[in-house]
Amino acid sequence: MAAATVFDPVRRHLVLAAGSAAVLPLGRVHAQSAAPGPRAKPGHVAVELMAEVESVQPGRPFWLGLSMLHDEKWHTYWKNPGDAGIPPTFSWTLPTGLRVGEIEWPHPYRYPVGRLASYGYEGLHLLPVLAFPDRRLKPGTRLSIRLAADWLVCKESCIPEAAELLIELPVRDTAPTPGRNAARFVDARARLPRPVEGASGQARLEADGRGIDVRLSLPEQLATRGELFFDREDFIEPGVTPRLTIERGTVRWNSQGTSNGRKLPAQTLRAVWVPSAPPAAGPRAARLDIQWSGPQR
Repeated sequence: MAAATVFDPVRRHLVLAAGSAAVLPLGRVHAQSAAPGPRAKPGHVAVELMAEVESVQPGRPFWLGLSMLHDEKWHTYWKNPGDAGIPPTFSWTLPTGLRVGEIEWPHPYRYPVGRLASYGYEGLHLLPVLAFPDRRLKPGTRLSIRLAADWLVCKESCIPEAAELLIELPVRDTAPTPGRNAARFVDARARLPRPVEGASGQARLEADGRGIDVRLSLPEQLATRGELFFDREDFIEPGVTPRLTIERGTVRWNSQGTSNGRKLPAQTLRAVWVPSAPPAAGPRAARLDIQWSGPQR
């Protein structure tokens, strides 16, 4: 397998994958257009700024999102990118009377490359953001919404890309109707990890002082084979394939901790459990608070 040396300008570290190395370019690839519009393809990812609705009603929240269509076998990153990478970043230019929240991250997938692994997305996916219009917006006006998005896209090598996008939405005093992309938002929200009643987890260092032992108590429909993703980047080694055992609603997940993870004091860790075969009804991913016992003294 070809390999990549990934230069991460945010974390300032080099990660060397197996085999010969390809160096990440230092420049950015920008969309080539005279003026921003809703769509762009600056490189290996086609992006579109979209809204779930056709219009905006004053005081009524609505969803915006960045659609990302990757070239085959290329991927971008989750908020915790794993061994290497940079998650997408958004910079908004908003009209008066509109504010937006943070990126709502759909559950990721794990991409092993040699002895390393990254967390992220490939194919077609949507990063949604909730928008909050002011009650004082005037019907009959239009909202111009601009997004400058940056992301790192990787295959055997990694390339930073960026695009500036623009959409306009009319303000009306009636309830908005779903837009042509409404189904995409329904699917993206279904992939958002959410708390599940009765789900919990405990984690501790194994006797060798290196391994991490996690026990998840899950509803029966979620207690299957799957992937566990921690929000923290410095807790476990993403490239180590976890050992997994399942018995009567308990998933036991064992992996290797990092040097930082092994020193972490007792605290609550945020994590996402993604079953390999999600249930037909209910969440596709569970948001968990995992109680970490800290190093043994």
